[in-house]
Amino acid sequence: MSLMKDAEIDILNQYEEYAKTKLEHSKYEYEKFDASNVFQLVEIKDREAHYDSLVIEFDKFAYNRTLAILESKEFIYVNRTPKGNIYEFNISKLIKNRYNFRWEWRMMPKTSKFGNQEKVNKYVGYVDVKHPETRIFKNKPLKSVNI
Repeated sequence: MSLMKDAEIDILNQYEEYAKTKLEHSKYEYEKFDASNVFQLVEIKDREAHYDSLVIEFDKFAYNRTLAILESKEFIYVNRTPKGNIYEFNISKLIKNRYNFRWEWRMMPKTSKFGNQEKVNKYVGYVDVKHPETRIFKNKPLKSVNI
């Protein structure tokens, strides 16, 4: 049984097809990544709005980066926006190339759970969809999913 949300499963399935890779869903409910294989740790986000700079929370960034180093894997951050595009950011490669994540404190929702409006101050950075190293899987039709 998968603990991933339906939208994340849909994104994972599309990403596997586009990137020509096979990933295993995380087995634990509170894992800080959604899928992995022998080469990659993958965090998946389904965005409700499209921005040219997408947020990455430092706590997941730091945990996944450290775990990827310990397991000799790449940390991959995958986002889908309402445009239907799936964006792949190789965080490990961006770090190696001294990418500026523009870290800052920002008031954000405490959780992404529906109905919870509580906000907290989070340390976040940004990845740019227009960065030359971003892989974009464009114009693939979105499947209807229950979010």
